[in-house]
Amino acid sequence: MARIKQVLNERRLAYERAYDIASAEQEAYHNEQVLAHLRGTRRRRLATRATAQDATSVVKTTAEPIVETSKTTENAATKPADGVSEVVEKTIV
Repeated sequence: MARIKQVLNERRLAYERAYDIASAEQEAYHNEQVLAHLRGTRRRRLATRATAQDATSVVKTTAEPIVETSKTTENAATKPADGVSEVVEKTIV
């Protein structure tokens, strides 16, 4: 009977060690998968941001200035009401 208990105890200990090793390997594998996913997400986000900044800088450099050409004359028909700003004609040069 003692020999049976000893064998069962040895097998239990061997199983627990093997289970611990397998669990550690599985956790390391899943951690690497999560980190790879996070790295890829960050790279895509940074690439999108860089593309958006490049597009914005192109728009800023190619935008044409707006030049004020003339103001409307004020008379009874065109005079703005109190609190209303004056209308200004603008053309793109």
